[in-house]
Amino acid sequence: MEEVLELRMFQVFIPSGESISIYMKPMEKSETLQAEVQRILRQCVLLATLNGDLLEAQQPLNLYGFSEGGFLTAVVQAHELTATHFAFAFWHYGCDVHIWGLEKYGGEWTELLRKQLKQVVEVKATSYAFAALCGHGPGRRVVTWGDSKQGGDSTKVQAQLEGVKQIQASGYAFAALQEDGRVVTWGNEKFGGKSTDVQHQLTQVQQIYATSGAFAAVVPGGRVVTWGDESMGGNSQEVQKDLWNVRRIYASAAAFAALRGDGRVVTWGGTNFGADSSRVQDQLRDVQHICGTHAAFAAILSSGRVVTWGQAYSGGDSSDVQVLRNVQQISASSGAFAAVLADGRVVTWGNPKEGGDSSSVQGDLKQISRIEATHEAFAAIRRDGRVVTWGDKIFGGDSSHVQDQLRRVQVVLGCAVSFAAVRLDGEVITWGDPKACKDYGWSRWRHG
Repeated sequence: MEEVLELRMFQVFIPSGESISIYMKPMEKSETLQAEVQRILRQCVLLATLNGDLLEAQQPLNLYGFSEGGFLTAVVQAHELTATHFAFAFWHYGCDVHIWGLEKYGGEWTELLRKQLKQVVEVKATSYAFAALCGHGPGRRVVTWGDSKQGGDSTKVQAQLEGVKQIQASGYAFAALQEDGRVVTWGNEKFGGKSTDVQHQLTQVQQIYATSGAFAAVVPGGRVVTWGDESMGGNSQEVQKDLWNVRRIYASAAAFAALRGDGRVVTWGGTNFGADSSRVQDQLRDVQHICGTHAAFAAILSSGRVVTWGQAYSGGDSSDVQVLRNVQQISASSGAFAAVLADGRVVTWGNPKEGGDSSSVQGDLKQISRIEATHEAFAAIRRDGRVVTWGDKIFGGDSSHVQDQLRRVQVVLGCAVSFAAVRLDGEVITWGDPKACKDYGWSRWRHG
């Protein structure tokens, strides 16, 4: 009888406007109540007080004034996907992670990982490894797995990984941005895993960006600090005088394009990867957004027109495309671009074998809301939740065998060779190269 009296009622309001009542001891950890709400709703949620303060998983409920029970709100979290070359990580903010794919690329799901990957805030990936930021507040921690030489082993810097607020990945290394603006790096030293030469400049860092082999950090004044492979953007000395008031940085495989607050663009890195924008510099004014393939860039101007540069075979020449007006967004495979127009139609150019030719599906490319890509194929989400694919079949360009399952799709993500789509009901559909669909094959997997 005494045990029963210790239980208190927690009333949790859910998105439908209704509420559920759960009886629990006030000294239980918040994650226990969270797990019970998720079990009932079959959805990933975070718990918050009525004032909007999120509950930290490891803290007892009575710490938030719930000694006698109380009222909370369940905040349903959207599905997220992150991928290495041949593995996927499926996650929700503040919840757990599910992984699949090739073991050497981070697709191995071990019991140790299962225990460590709790309350996930962010997941980033190199080509071979994952890094997850877990927990809330000062107790946040970084968990890594996959190829140990390409970022999967962070043991040497674990003591420094405190107060991390963001993680960025190159193709082979990670960079963690801390709350105090300092940066910690690990992974392949040649490709950004070693930052000792610029550590004295990496203070009050605001944002970090990456190519396949280098990093670029924005510091106060919009100045930029770079490190990693010099031929892949790790050396920006030649353009430092122009790198001021930088608002955002974009990347191809081996070159950076920095967008300044005045709408101008500064490029550097590998010459054969879009680093030379001199041919179009007079056109690069009032730039709003930039996207990069493996070796070219495409910039959307405030007028909705597009300017391209870099290797023609990789989409750097759009002169033959006559309808690039009112462009809303651009996505890229390794060698082609796909632009969504204001009316929901799609225009493509670049290497036809890598998605540059969409003529076979043009009739279906209507009312498109978003486009994602693998290395050589595209997947477009329509506003009705259907998915249209084109490009190399092996890389996910052919989704005919799963089309009847691709309904009410919310999210699509491509790794190097395969796509994964998350439906509104939490079901995950995969297609493309079977190597990256290991354990899920061509079948479906339901979260929860």
